[in-house]
Amino acid sequence: MNEKTKVSLVGLGRWGKNHLRVLHENLRDDVSVVVYDSSQDAADYWGNFYSGITVAHDINEAIDLTDATIIATPANSHFRIAREAIMSGNDVLIEKPLTIKTEGSTALIGDAYVARKNGRQPIAMVDHILLYSEAVNKIMDIIESGEIGDPVYYRAERTHFGWAVHSETAVSSLMIHDIYMIEHLLGDKISKLGNVSSVRNLDDVTAHGTMRNGTEFSLRASWIDFNKSRTIQITGTKRTIVWDDDKKEIHIFPFSAGEKVVRGEDDTVVHKICQTIEPLEVVIRHFLNCVKTREEPLSGLVEGRHAVFTCNAIEAKAREEIKCTL
Repeated sequence: MNEKTKVSLVGLGRWGKNHLRVLHENLRDDVSVVVYDSSQDAADYWGNFYSGITVAHDINEAIDLTDATIIATPANSHFRIAREAIMSGNDVLIEKPLTIKTEGSTALIGDAYVARKNGRQPIAMVDHILLYSEAVNKIMDIIESGEIGDPVYYRAERTHFGWAVHSETAVSSLMIHDIYMIEHLLGDKISKLGNVSSVRNLDDVTAHGTMRNGTEFSLRASWIDFNKSRTIQITGTKRTIVWDDDKKEIHIFPFSAGEKVVRGEDDTVVHKICQTIEPLEVVIRHFLNCVKTREEPLSGLVEGRHAVFTCNAIEAKAREEIKCTL
């Protein structure tokens, strides 16, 4: 019988509850769970709701009782808790964004480096959950097959009316998904920002720019747009991919870079995506496997830091645009 991994879950809010559900319902044979939340009532409630869970009374206790820590607290607390866990010898899975500011992400990379020099090799992973979805894997396969040719234009829209995270902007909460995915899918880094527009103090942001290889992009994120939209478009020199996350469909259109109109939809290809395993479960399983094998995770500190850096740059440019009033 395999020994269970001792996991502490810090944060039992909106997303932490999902982590706890997956840990208890799908991974109970693989993990023993300790939970902590700043609300003792919340911690006690979930400790009673799920049997076999240990409730810690402070963060230090939760970390000390375990070998790995999942951090699902508000983003402005990620740095402090992740540093404490890493310096205590725990492996960590941190919800996105890694930190609010690039400086915090850089410091965590430094902490991991110090730990390595002291003979420990901490696993530090950032939960950029969409990377672990079947849809993104399918899109990656299509791009790598050469079916759409060389990508020249990337567009993403992520709007969600009615739910705002007060410690984050629409950029660091929503657009960060698309920042991470464009770099993952295209195997390239964002190198230049163009125009960035914003309304209501970064509640709705559109950013234009260019990748290192010249691919142009347009990203929009909003949590004040009534219309819910989660789409990606990648136009290549041969064809165009359109992913609709709500419909769970990937369309490949006979429309390529340089063409002004679609030639017709007779040969449009549609892939229906059936997510057989919940992406969050895939994320946690990947983390647990890295903890056991000591392999580097798909989304580590370096990638997490770059996403935060790009978010900070977009936010700064948006604020500069806001100042430039007539």
